[in-house]
Amino acid sequence: MIIKRDVVFNSDIKIINNKTAVGNPASVIILDDQEDLKNTELLQPIAIKENQPISCFVKQRFNNNEFDIRFFSPSGDEVNICGHGSLIAGKILKEHFKIKEKEIILHLNKDICLGTMLESDDPIETIYVEEDGTISVKLFRIPFDKGILNKNELYVLHNVMKLLGLTENDIEAYIKSEEYHDLILILKDVNKLRNLNPNFEAITPYCKQIKDLRSVTFSAKSNLENFDYETRVFAPHIDVNEDIVCVSINSAISDYWSRKLNKKNLNVLYPYHWNKNTCGGIQYINVENKHIILYVKKLDSHIRGNDSSSQSIYCHSHECGNPLYNHSNTKYE
Repeated sequence: MIIKRDVVFNSDIKIINNKTAVGNPASVIILDDQEDLKNTELLQPIAIKENQPISCFVKQRFNNNEFDIRFFSPSGDEVNICGHGSLIAGKILKEHFKIKEKEIILHLNKDICLGTMLESDDPIETIYVEEDGTISVKLFRIPFDKGILNKNELYVLHNVMKLLGLTENDIEAYIKSEEYHDLILILKDVNKLRNLNPNFEAITPYCKQIKDLRSVTFSAKSNLENFDYETRVFAPHIDVNEDIVCVSINSAISDYWSRKLNKKNLNVLYPYHWNKNTCGGIQYINVENKHIILYVKKLDSHIRGNDSSSQSIYCHSHECGNPLYNHSNTKYE
């Protein structure tokens, strides 16, 4: 297997108030055996050792630009979809296999993807890599008012809100993304979003009460001129305390903000470590009838190792251009 690690998403971009977009790292592991991709017990310890927000395992299909892909968190839990990992994988695969086509087709693990999410027995993501470096992903648009919260989910959210110092008066809307297993709260005040100071150890037991939960996410309308909304994504139960930049969460959130703001083109900011003069990154979204197209204008690769064996896989976040990321030790001061 070939491991390409320490790829940084939207790194070193000064955007506003001298805040730097630190980017979201991922590891991409290219396999040469389809049976290895099916072997969860093989993949889990590799993801744990990689210790990145996401590890992407890919195997090329017969067609040069088509691949099977699986995603694992630092805890070894499989995630049904990861947009930022897909963007990074798409760029690396195009370069590694010298693919001439603009499109990279990623076939997801259908065993953990809901059919309603992908409208197909063969769920896919399509990555587009342009000559100027722009890279985008096509995702399904999920109606934000489709999911209905059950009593247990409301119980969990209310307790998480309490731990974060939030009350019902701070909440504009609740959203349940059944397709991606996210619970989303829309806040009325973006400053409260930026200043959330989670006690992840206290939040984790509540997150674990919901089967297959991917994240508890918060979003608010931005008060900055060049951005429409801002988002923070918490998933401490799978060892990703805060997802620095999350792409797929926008399938449901962008539908809400598109309708709310009456806009088809949206700019998104992730205020990760906002009070430390950084942020996670920025994204641009085109909202269509059934899909959203999310793209980034810069995707920097910092590849620190190409391994041919799973026995020597180690990654330290301070080496990968993102010194703030540590999945087990993210705190706010």
